[in-house]
Amino acid sequence: MIQGMEVGSIKIGTFSSFSSKMLPQLIHRFTKRYPNIQVELYEGGYEEIEEWIASGTVDVGFLTQPSREFETVPLFQDELVVLMQEDHRFHTKKVIEVDSLHNESFIMPKAGCDLLIKKLLKERGVKPQVLLEIGDNNNALISMVQEGLGVTIIPTLILPPQMSHTKVIPLETNVYREINLAFKSFKAASPSAKRWIEAVKDQFK
Repeated sequence: MIQGMEVGSIKIGTFSSFSSKMLPQLIHRFTKRYPNIQVELYEGGYEEIEEWIASGTVDVGFLTQPSREFETVPLFQDELVVLMQEDHRFHTKKVIEVDSLHNESFIMPKAGCDLLIKKLLKERGVKPQVLLEIGDNNNALISMVQEGLGVTIIPTLILPPQMSHTKVIPLETNVYREINLAFKSFKAASPSAKRWIEAVKDQFK
């Protein structure tokens, strides 16, 4: 079959920050190469995406951790950074020491990376004052920080291109979440799914 003439569809599970930052370019390149393969997106939380892959609702999905249940392809590491109001007393620091977050007013993101954050804090014996826990609503999380309600630790991928009244500072200890492409089985995948998997691997190699 002539390249680009494949006909089919691919259903992709994705989370919001990946959808906005990474998918447009990926889909543009893929549909340009395979114009007859229809792309369908399902956006949700990480647990939803895992369920969609397991049930066959989607052919592939993007996850923020390796999975024992699926085949996964590691794509890149997304660094976690500290986000604070621009005039916070830490705003002049070059890096944020984890210990300095003890008793600090804190907004906990619950969109998957909370496990990494809680693990980091527990290992250091640091207990911030968690005022709020916010799920997948990244805009709400950032707005809370802008209003000075607390600081947060947030994946770089979530940060919008422009933010007012905020300061982003790296942690002294580099912490990353790993972005993976996951699917049940490459061998059993449809031809369209295999084309997508290969295209994503090419993009991030």
